[in-house]
Amino acid sequence: RAVVKVGVYDRHHRALCQQGSGFIVDRHLGLVLTAAHLVMDPDSRVPKFQGFKLSVDENQGKMISRQVSEMDRYCFVIGTFVGEREAPEWKYKAVGVKYDVESHVGLDALVVRVSG
Repeated sequence: RAVVKVGVYDRHHRALCQQGSGFIVDRHLGLVLTAAHLVMDPDSRVPKFQGFKLSVDENQGKMISRQVSEMDRYCFVIGTFVGEREAPEWKYKAVGVKYDVESHVGLDALVVRVSG
């Protein structure tokens, strides 16, 4: 298991607009666990970034399943720490797999999958 940084990258401004920590839960599947409040308000469950398409299934309220398109304004990126460096190297793109947010019980989880 390894600690990584999970960020939201804005392609229009060519900059990170949000970042937080995460950790690898399955290296073979490329799954990383982070906090859902990285991309959505935990109380309203509304995405923080206009145009960040999470494709949430409103009936279940818990699935995110879409591929990253180069036309999308925002995307997930994963940064890893190499050696003694304090700053991560942002090397990988990722897609949202599943989230669960229940603010009244303190649940705030987001799983992303490295996609390239």
